[in-house]
Amino acid sequence: MEEAVNFAQFWVPFCRKHNIEPRNPDSYFSIKGDPTKNKKRPDFVKDRRWIKKEYDEFKVKINVLSESIQKRCDAFNKREERKERKISKEQNLDQPINISKASWMADGTHWPGNWTFPCPDHKKGDHAGIIQVMSKFPENDPVYGHMDEKSLDFTGIDIRLPLFVYVSREKRPGYDHNKKAGAMNAMVRASAILSNGPTFTTLSLSVKECAL
Repeated sequence: MEEAVNFAQFWVPFCRKHNIEPRNPDSYFSIKGDPTKNKKRPDFVKDRRWIKKEYDEFKVKINVLSESIQKRCDAFNKREERKERKISKEQNLDQPINISKASWMADGTHWPGNWTFPCPDHKKGDHAGIIQVMSKFPENDPVYGHMDEKSLDFTGIDIRLPLFVYVSREKRPGYDHNKKAGAMNAMVRASAILSNGPTFTTLSLSVKECAL
């Protein structure tokens, strides 16, 4: 989801700038025919070529994400184990080295435990509630972009993204959590604080579709 939000920072303004339909990039780039039809801006071809390259790189990142996360986790856990061994050696402690396995996140922080290496209060079916703001609440007034040599020229284009928050309700052993109504109740409680929107929509999509 974080990778999708990063890509959306370019994709959404690109769609607004050139009136792109459909907004799903996979569907858009699969359309047969002349992509320049009804496009009046002279920089459309250049912009489309750039955003297509970014989309191809985004898909590669998604496809190797599990592997890259596992490599980061292994590297992080090995460093933690070396630290513990060094401390044990300096203090002449004769005891086995036992560290809590963790997932190392892309932002430099680590997640104590994961579904592969569970730890107390953080394993599948037994963890506290999780709320992570992926993109902040947008400004009320349009936020216009500018010229950027490394990306696209969004001068005069509204670059705001919708609020996007990941929510996972608390789960504990002995309780049936596989029901959509409970998840929706948790979402309503969180959304009432984060956005207080008058309506919400529930979509039944695959992980791939959500990422796109």
